[in-house]
Amino acid sequence: MSADLRTVAECLAFARPGDTILLVDRGVDLLSHWERPDTAPLRSPGLEILALEADAAAAGLLTLAGRLGMSLLPDAQWVDQVCRSARVLSWK
Repeated sequence: MSADLRTVAECLAFARPGDTILLVDRGVDLLSHWERPDTAPLRSPGLEILALEADAAAAGLLTLAGRLGMSLLPDAQWVDQVCRSARVLSWK
């Protein structure tokens, strides 16, 4: 839920291969920094990075998300993703 790169670093410290990171709220702003070296860990092999479609649309980042090949989830799929997860951690 945060676009703060320090928050992303804290989140990634807990991430393991096979984990999914879902960018929501202001977290979708990270898409605009995707090519920056300080966000390179978000492209780590073994991590699935998804973004909430409505938040990406609200931030005007749908075109960028498509260009980056980012998977966008509608609200219903986001709920399904969270319910399937064994553990959910949130950062603000």
